Amino acid sequence: MITTAAFLLITIKMEMTSEVQVVFKTNLPKEFAVPETQVQLSGGSTAKDLTQVLTQLFDDESLIKGKKFNFMVDNTFLTSTLSELLTRLSKSNEQTI
Repeated sequence: MITTAAFLLITIKMEMTSEVQVVFKTNLPKEFAVPETQVQLSGGSTAKDLTQVLTQLFDDESLIKGKKFNFMVDNTFLTSTLSELLTRLSKSNEQTI
């Protein structure tokens, strides 16, 4: 059975070079929490890319093996790239959300 877990991207800062600073946060049980450290990603990153990064942040990767993750920015699901979502949400390059 595949479990869907929603992760919330709380802090995102898009740089002029299409680099995005991301912090992963969740309201799920503690076993799904990861350290709240900034991760620099390409603006072209998709949910699949974020899942790969998230997997590396877990102490016990077996805990999330086979699970599907959804990511949100300002209550909007990431269904394209980070850059496209931030543009759609009218977020400026210097704005932290």
